[in-house]
Amino acid sequence: MVNKTIPNETGEQSAILLRHVRNIVAAAGGTADDITKMNVCLKDAFDRSALNIERTARFPDSEIVWLSRP
Repeated sequence: MVNKTIPNETGEQSAILLRHVRNIVAAAGGTADDITKMNVCLKDAFDRSALNIERTARFPDSEIVWLSRP
């Protein structure tokens, strides 16, 4: 059975997001190295650190550019 409940914690949400991205790319025959750009929108900019922890764990060689909008 698949749990379709979205966790409240940003780190858990980020882990799910990044896992799905890798699975989608893999299903198309690619790898994480084939991802050239990914935009992620956060409701709260203070959640950046939780996202960054998960991103670094799954994409250790990636760069990050933070853009903020009012």
